[in-house]
Amino acid sequence: MGSSRKVGSKILGLITQEEAERLLFDWANLKREDTERFLKRWGGLLGDVSASVFSYQEELRHAWDAPNSRDRSWYLFMIRHSYAFEMRRQAMAHTDAELTAPMTPEKILALKQMMAAPPEISPLEAALYYLQEGIGDRAKHCANVGCRDPYFIAEKRWQKYCSPRCAAPSNVEAKRRWWHENKEKRP
Repeated sequence: MGSSRKVGSKILGLITQEEAERLLFDWANLKREDTERFLKRWGGLLGDVSASVFSYQEELRHAWDAPNSRDRSWYLFMIRHSYAFEMRRQAMAHTDAELTAPMTPEKILALKQMMAAPPEISPLEAALYYLQEGIGDRAKHCANVGCRDPYFIAEKRWQKYCSPRCAAPSNVEAKRRWWHENKEKRP
């Protein structure tokens, strides 16, 4: 039997599944103190608007925790749309002054026309597509409320915890509960 995950294959021809999973994991779990490390690792892949991905983190987390594929799809679309808009806006601007200048009706119309067509595929879009179409039902939020990195990609769909360490308190409690319920049944 062949594996459904081909080693070395790239999502939309741009990013491997392993890179996509790592990017999504790092991004969903990103804390402000880890910003420099995140940008160092992923800035080249994300392009000139890498700092903007922080503003999309909340939507990514909503997509991760979405109760169904329709909601997940919506949040991921919002990220892709905002990212494409920012990339195109920066491509239109020739100077920093143009980026900070107020939007005129002409600029808004030009941006709207530019946004009408799908953008070129980016590695970020490929990763989001992979979350939407490939691993969405395995994108989980660790049930351990004290978990440092609660967003994870489960190996099994039924998984509730990101690691054995996070599952340990729950397992101990389940064993304790079983013992109390069954201690009188023991000979």
